[in-house]
Amino acid sequence: MKLLRNHPVFSGLILLALVVAAVEVWLILDADDKERDLVEQLDLRIAEIERLQRRQPAPNEVNLRNARDDFVQNALVLSSMLRSLNVAGADELEYFQGEPTKSTDAYFDIAQFVERMQQLAAESGVTLKPDERFGFSTYTNVGPDAAIIRPVYRQRRIAEYLLRALFAARPKALISVQREVPVETSTLDRAVPRPAGAAANTPGGGDFFVIDPQVSARTPDYVATMAFRLSFAGQTSALRGFVNALSAPEIPLVVRSVEVEPYVAEATGAPGRAGPPAGLFGRPSQSNPQPALLQNPSIPIVAENVSRFVVTVELFEVKIRPPELEEGVE
Repeated sequence: MKLLRNHPVFSGLILLALVVAAVEVWLILDADDKERDLVEQLDLRIAEIERLQRRQPAPNEVNLRNARDDFVQNALVLSSMLRSLNVAGADELEYFQGEPTKSTDAYFDIAQFVERMQQLAAESGVTLKPDERFGFSTYTNVGPDAAIIRPVYRQRRIAEYLLRALFAARPKALISVQREVPVETSTLDRAVPRPAGAAANTPGGGDFFVIDPQVSARTPDYVATMAFRLSFAGQTSALRGFVNALSAPEIPLVVRSVEVEPYVAEATGAPGRAGPPAGLFGRPSQSNPQPALLQNPSIPIVAENVSRFVVTVELFEVKIRPPELEEGVE
């Protein structure tokens, strides 16, 4: 103690050295513990890697080929299921083959369609209005633009299919045929929703309508649809025959809604020919009828012997693309 009192500086240095040595010993021991933990974790990681390597999870050629084969098989099963449900891609239907490539060809195609439908209506005893164009009055004097030749042609083909089924059911009169505003060819691979005001702002807007998105199956990038609305007058048997005809498997059509209200005609023209305008559309009922769904059994379908029916129909276009195999993988 006398030495410490006589040499305080030397004593302080000795104490500081002892403290530093103690701290270093503690750090060494702590680092040794961490090293042992790391070695244990390393052993566990190496064991995990060896286990995964035994399972061969890497994207080697064999695993890639197996994954591709599974994907192709699943796509084929899904396509088969959709076809069995009367749902398929429109591009797969032979019904759409032979589309025109020029605007003039599309114009004559529509003109011939109108002539055929007028003749078929006359043979079926269906009354038409004088200037009936079956939803294509926009192209009375000119063909569609090049960008929409394809969608217009497909609409024309479906409209003909619907009209043939309708005329075969023998309604009293055809009131109107409406379709959606066609989208450009570049967007056909996507289910592009139509703008809500398209029908009202498009020239010849009587041709067009906008389907309620709540009842449509349209889903961007997956399901595209083409919607049509037919209004006709007749007895319930005509409606039943028309709806039953649409259940045929060759065209993937779904009836979205059916509305009915009384129809009163003052006069009719010759079958398939136009009578006075009042005879086509009739006078509205004084009872202010409300549309009713055909499926609701609690509401009478027919208030009078002849009713006005409005049927909305959708064509499904499910977009399924086959997988593109990478080069070098056989």
